[in-house]
Amino acid sequence: MEYGAPLLVAYADFQKCQSDFYNSLQLLQERALAWNFCTNSNHFRIYHDILGALSISDRFSHLRCRYQFHLDNTFEENPLRLILADRVGTLNKLVSQFHRYSLYDRFKRSEFYLQDKHRTQQSLSQSLYRYLLSLRLNYISTIQHQSKLLSYITPHARLPGLKDKVFKAPSAFQINFLAWRRGAKFLFFKCICGGRWNRSHVQCLSVVLPVELEEDF
Repeated sequence: MEYGAPLLVAYADFQKCQSDFYNSLQLLQERALAWNFCTNSNHFRIYHDILGALSISDRFSHLRCRYQFHLDNTFEENPLRLILADRVGTLNKLVSQFHRYSLYDRFKRSEFYLQDKHRTQQSLSQSLYRYLLSLRLNYISTIQHQSKLLSYITPHARLPGLKDKVFKAPSAFQINFLAWRRGAKFLFFKCICGGRWNRSHVQCLSVVLPVELEEDF
């Protein structure tokens, strides 16, 4: 589905049916993530944060942006250029969607583009990657501001692609680590302080942890 995302975005824009189009796919994404995490889809933003993932509309927008970069850097002999140059015929209005894209235009005005001294296709591709990565980081930061639970995944706890480092742990431990990230670990248990456990009781663990372990923790 992602392979054809740029065409789907252009068609949705052309038909002015973005909301219906994205809503159905967003529901599908939420259910798929919930299935992978063996839970329900009520807290799908937590899954986005753990995976460093985007909503469907943002993800498709990023793919559409990269496709515009591809179009702008195709060889002169590429048949796509002939198609885009055709401004007559029944497909003209749909094809015109590929003459430019707003997110790609913003990239070309950004410091990521302007500070690229080489301006080769390879260097610009990397600049575009970093630009989109920064947007994804902003999206994740916005999610984290809405939940105290998500603030536990700090920047240094992420891989370069923004995915949580727990995915590098041995598979035998991942279930427990992910349950902790979701706030489901020890749910319905009693804390050592006597109260019902939730993540606000993390400080209680310092009572039983040795100093050296507490510092590592």
